[in-house]
Amino acid sequence: MTPIRRVIWVVLDSVGIGAMPDAADYGDPPGSDTLGNIARQRPLHLPNLAAMGLGNIKPLAGIAPAQNPSASYGKCALRSPGKDTTTGHWEMAGIILEKPFPLFPDVPPMSRLIPGFNVVGWFALCGQKAMAPELVDRLEAAVRRAMADPTLVRRMAEGGLSPRFEAVRRSVLAAQRDRAALVTEVRAMREKVRAAHPVKAGRFGLKHSAGGMIDVEFAVQTLVLAESGTHAELLDNVGNIALLGRAEAAGLLPAGVGSAAADAYRDLRRAQHRARLDERSTQLDPETMATQRAAVLALWRVVFG
Repeated sequence: MTPIRRVIWVVLDSVGIGAMPDAADYGDPPGSDTLGNIARQRPLHLPNLAAMGLGNIKPLAGIAPAQNPSASYGKCALRSPGKDTTTGHWEMAGIILEKPFPLFPDVPPMSRLIPGFNVVGWFALCGQKAMAPELVDRLEAAVRRAMADPTLVRRMAEGGLSPRFEAVRRSVLAAQRDRAALVTEVRAMREKVRAAHPVKAGRFGLKHSAGGMIDVEFAVQTLVLAESGTHAELLDNVGNIALLGRAEAAGLLPAGVGSAAADAYRDLRRAQHRARLDERSTQLDPETMATQRAAVLALWRVVFG
C-alpha cells in the first residue's frame, strides 16, 4: 500500500448538519441543525458540494441527492466532550479530549491569569493575505457604515465596548516625533523586510523590490507619523492612495510625486492580485513595471532623502 505523504484538509467551520446528542447540555435548542435550518430559510446553490454528495448525507431543501457522487460523504459525531471549534479541529487531527475546555462564564478572566492585563474590548477585520484589495475596501466601507449607526454605537457602549480605539489611534499617530530618528528607524525596518523577502536576480518583485508596493507603504506611514501632528487630514484611515493625494495637496510632496506614486501603487497592487489569482509569480521582468518603479523611487527619495 502506498503511504499517504500529504493530506489537504479543508474545514468549513460552523456548518453543522444536525445536532449532537448532548446539544442541550450546551444550551442549544431542540432541532439544532445549522445547514438544514439555513436551507429552510433561503435557497442554497452549492453545485460542487451537491455533486460530491452533500444532499446524500441528509435531506436538505434545495440540495438533491447525487445519483453518482464524485466523492465519499458522511457525517460523524465527536467522541470528545465539548462543542467548540478547537475541540472539533483537534479531534479531526486525532486528539481526543477527556474533559471539555472551560466554557463561559467559567473561563477565568485574562486579568486573573496575567497580572496587570486589562482589555475593555476588541475589534478586527481579518481576511486572507491575498484577498482582493477591492474586497477589503468594500468590507472596510461596510464596517464604517455600521459604526456610523448611533444605535449600534449605543449598544456597544451598553455592552462595555465603547469605540474608543479611533481616538487612541489618532493620538498615537499624531504624537510628536524626531523626524531624523524616525527616518533612520524606518530605513532599518525596510532593510530587515527586504532581507526576509529576497527577490531573484534580474527580477522585479511587485511587493518587496526597491520601488515596489512596500516602499509606498513605508513612505506613507512615515509621512503620517512625522506630519499628522500638524496635518490632521493624514490621520483619517483612508488608505495609501488617498493619503498620498492629501500629502501632495498639503505641500508635503512636490507636485506630481504623490499622484504618480498613487497611480503606480494602484498598478502594482492590481498586477499582484492578478498574478495570485492566476497562480503566477509576482516577480516580473523589470521592464514591465519600469514606469511604476520610477514613480515609487521618486517618492522614496523625497521622504527618505
